[in-house]
Amino acid sequence: MNSRKKRNPSTKATFLAKVTFVLFFTLPLILSCQQGKTPLADMQAEAEEGYAMYTKDVNLMVSDSGMTQYHLEAKAWYIYDQGEEAHWFFPKGFRAEKIDTLKHPLATLIADTAYYYTNKSSWLFIGHVKVKNLAGDTFFAKSLTWNSESRMVSSEDSVTVVSPDRTLSGTSFRATQDFSQYLFLNNRGEANISEEEFEADKSEESPN
Repeated sequence: MNSRKKRNPSTKATFLAKVTFVLFFTLPLILSCQQGKTPLADMQAEAEEGYAMYTKDVNLMVSDSGMTQYHLEAKAWYIYDQGEEAHWFFPKGFRAEKIDTLKHPLATLIADTAYYYTNKSSWLFIGHVKVKNLAGDTFFAKSLTWNSESRMVSSEDSVTVVSPDRTLSGTSFRATQDFSQYLFLNNRGEANISEEEFEADKSEESPN
């Protein structure tokens, strides 16, 4: 079993927690922007059925403590608010960034698809998941689950961590929600992967 611990974890709300907070409190704004537009029933009804809300081309710059600190992007956002599995659905990509004053990314989360289960306070990210934490470590995964109640991130799929001094790969991955501490319950040791190889693999799998 291997574990990585980083110094100086952030004392503010963690990146993932802030993403959820931002989306919750920008929802009324997005709903108001939908007024006067084509009814939801006529908007891409063939893509998804039974949703309470649909919006596209979400691109938010969000301020915290008087400064713009977060950038959120999603090509499509569906909200299903009924039943035990009430959730948000981002089927065409999800990107969230913590940015500096010059709008350069400090921490990033990218996935092909994302779900947020509102009753469980849990995120599921699927497909070419890439996370860069504030320490500069980069995490590559097929899927990641984040539970805000336990404040833990996990994956049973293969995960690769690229840090300045080494590269690790394994399964049964566990991490704190700011990715400052992590471990593999099943570590496969050193792995050779570069960001260029990851992006090339993503391009090959993308539909034309």
